[in-house]
Amino acid sequence: MAAVAHPDIGHIGPGARPALRLLHPPERSHRLPSPVVVRRRRHLAAVLLGLLLAVAVGWAIGRLGTERPLAGAGSASGALPLHPAVAQAYVVQPGDSLWSISRARHPDGDIRPVVARLLASRRGRPLQPGEQIDLAPR
Repeated sequence: MAAVAHPDIGHIGPGARPALRLLHPPERSHRLPSPVVVRRRRHLAAVLLGLLLAVAVGWAIGRLGTERPLAGAGSASGALPLHPAVAQAYVVQPGDSLWSISRARHPDGDIRPVVARLLASRRGRPLQPGEQIDLAPR
């Protein structure tokens, strides 16, 4: 806080020194937040931005294998999709996971039951590239 001394020249006689009076600054209606509060807000904003970015990247990665070709893009008749809808077996590629394989097989809807069935059938064994897994429902 700063103090300002201002001469009061209304009551000066000849040869007298002016009296000084202290001027008080007006009270602020709001106070600035403390550095700790600002730091916490910035940290929270950074965490929320990081989570949003992680969700967006995860969504984009999940969408990579699920795009379907336009009609007529794959063949002359346009009847053959890039990924067959009723494949009974799948050959594991490098970078595949049970989630990505299930999403490629079922592009719409909830894939948790499919992943749970595949997990149970594998009994905890990790996927190996080149391995053939059975996708037929039992």
